[in-house]
Amino acid sequence: MSFEFQRLTSEWEGLFRPFFREEDLEARVQPINGETRYIEANNAGSTKPSIVGLRARETASAVYTSPHSQTGPHAREITRLFNDAVETLVKLLKANDKNLMFMRNTSDVLNEISIMLSASENREPGVVAVERTAHSAQYLPWGQFHVTTEIETDQYGRAIVANYRKAFQERNYEGAPPDERIKLAAVTLSSNTNGDRLPAEIVDLARRYNVKLVADGCQDAPHHEQDTSLYDFYSLSAHKLYARGGPGVGAISKKTRPVRFGGNVVVIDTNGKPVYDIDEDGTVPRSVFDLGTIDVLGVIQCAAAYQGLHDLRFQNIEDYEQQIMQHTFNNLKDMPGVNVYIPKQYGALVLFDIDGLPSKLSGAIYDTFHGINLRSDNFCSYELMRRFNGMSLEEYKRIIEEEVRPRITKKNIPDAVRVSWSIFNRPEDIILFLDATREICDNVRKHGVAHYENFFTMDEKTGNFSLRPEFKPRLAG
Repeated sequence: MSFEFQRLTSEWEGLFRPFFREEDLEARVQPINGETRYIEANNAGSTKPSIVGLRARETASAVYTSPHSQTGPHAREITRLFNDAVETLVKLLKANDKNLMFMRNTSDVLNEISIMLSASENREPGVVAVERTAHSAQYLPWGQFHVTTEIETDQYGRAIVANYRKAFQERNYEGAPPDERIKLAAVTLSSNTNGDRLPAEIVDLARRYNVKLVADGCQDAPHHEQDTSLYDFYSLSAHKLYARGGPGVGAISKKTRPVRFGGNVVVIDTNGKPVYDIDEDGTVPRSVFDLGTIDVLGVIQCAAAYQGLHDLRFQNIEDYEQQIMQHTFNNLKDMPGVNVYIPKQYGALVLFDIDGLPSKLSGAIYDTFHGINLRSDNFCSYELMRRFNGMSLEEYKRIIEEEVRPRITKKNIPDAVRVSWSIFNRPEDIILFLDATREICDNVRKHGVAHYENFFTMDEKTGNFSLRPEFKPRLAG
């Protein structure tokens, strides 16, 4: 795919630039190489706030008081704004058959769903299928409260349809013991490490074998239209939807019973038990999941920001991001001194390392020499990072038992460098990032790692690198 710089720049200027504040787009920093525009290359971590989301939050802040009290004009207005925001999210997520609940983030939502489904009111016999290479937020909650079975991915952490089919066939045959059946599969719609999307065939297989799905849409929602009606449970995070802060949003079956309570949406009976409305068909009201006063302003900002993305049209977003990511991948793949961990470009991110440099040192160099913020880490996907780094299970076990568990150091946990673009990034960002990468590789090749190591100190406990005080960069202006 050709990288038509002028055309893409014109497209970005007209379509995406107005979505963001100029002070975010033109922020300046003073790295060692000289003052430059700050480049955000960790959009898979968090996104910059959109103007439309910030305005919605500002409008709501002006009338903020106790929502749902209905005792004054401000209370009525903030309640209206909140209810409108909920309706907007229901519409955009195609969640008419779901209850929305609002928590701190996606990890919180997935843990809450796991806890709810383990409670006697909701518990079903069977096991939960998980992927060993999944993000820890989609892997860990299920083993804490349920019996799990692991479905293997390929060497790059991508879901294999045949493995799901085999697992479903072996466990969910007619007459299978209820406790051995797969009742739920925890799936990821877009990976935060390889960018791959969930194959649609897995959704079809789950329906065929009567397996419920809990979908982590956190990485997928900023780039693609969402349809939560395909899943039984779903989660996303506002901070990846161009909404500063904001809640984790869960979409759950309307018949799922809550296990935690707070606020005045329930009444306490004479035995100290909660009483709340349940329809004749078993439907639970959404408000029961609001544990006291929730992040009302965050919900309002999230809905406005997500509506703003829909107004931009996801096809436009996908087309633009695909072009800048493909150009990034093609250049990194062919660049001497760079090791790319995935065989082809998927999604809006690329994992790589620079020969001779620890990943966290690479991240520090991009930051302090070039004003580029990307992520160098394990990305909460420890098993996949172990595989990418070619580390044996025995060596990883030794690191955990001899270094991590005794709290000696985490510096040897395998990791990588991730660059992730979004509609916040103009084409010039990609060019500057690739130029910086070539410069770093050239310097390492000509002068060795010491060319950069002398500028930094490493924290022996964490493996993080920090610039020596005499070289400290500063915010410009």
